[in-house]
Amino acid sequence: MTAASTCAGMAAASFTVDGESVQSYNDEHFVQVRQRYGAAVEALASPQNFSFSMLRHGGGKGGDLLAFTADRQYIVKEVGGSDQDTLLRVTGPLVRHVCTAPGGSLIARFFMHFRRPRDGKDYVVMNNWLPPTGQQHWAEVYDLKGSADDKLMERNGERVQQVHKRCWHVHRYMKCCWSEERHEYYWGKKHAYDVPFHVTPQDREVIMQMIEQDARFMREQQLM
Repeated sequence: MTAASTCAGMAAASFTVDGESVQSYNDEHFVQVRQRYGAAVEALASPQNFSFSMLRHGGGKGGDLLAFTADRQYIVKEVGGSDQDTLLRVTGPLVRHVCTAPGGSLIARFFMHFRRPRDGKDYVVMNNWLPPTGQQHWAEVYDLKGSADDKLMERNGERVQQVHKRCWHVHRYMKCCWSEERHEYYWGKKHAYDVPFHVTPQDREVIMQMIEQDARFMREQQLM
């Protein structure tokens, strides 16, 4: 993946992703994140590791497409609407926070933000917090976020199906009509509020410091 000439508008450089030339946004900032965390996003140039055809709906509220790279090191996610505008607005402060926050940050590390000319859509490349390191299986995986939806992501090695209540799914408002998947999803939402995480006192101090710093940053940037 090699940088090319400056592009029009917000796009600052050109890269190759899945064999296509794409235009990056604010790469003078995102290159700092790649250098800080040793991200080798050159691997995205290979269709064997990432292809746009791999993108699928992630199951979240936004409905944006996402895909893991074949090596499971990175996530490529579609960015649209107000999220695109917000990311362009906060790029500088976000990069400074992720790279310099004392003790580190739990905010996803965005390594690249780019537009695909072929479809006119925008995407981000971020880290996978749980890349494979062997044959381990997680008992439970939670999504740390500021909303009640989609808290419990995996349980006993199986992905929890995200079955939301929506106006076009009226039956999900009536518990008597809930499917088994809806019951499991609802249990996971409630369970996430009370489940204990066993860590050492020293680790707890570090984790709480990162959460407090991240929450303060998001408030300052009007993200929460």
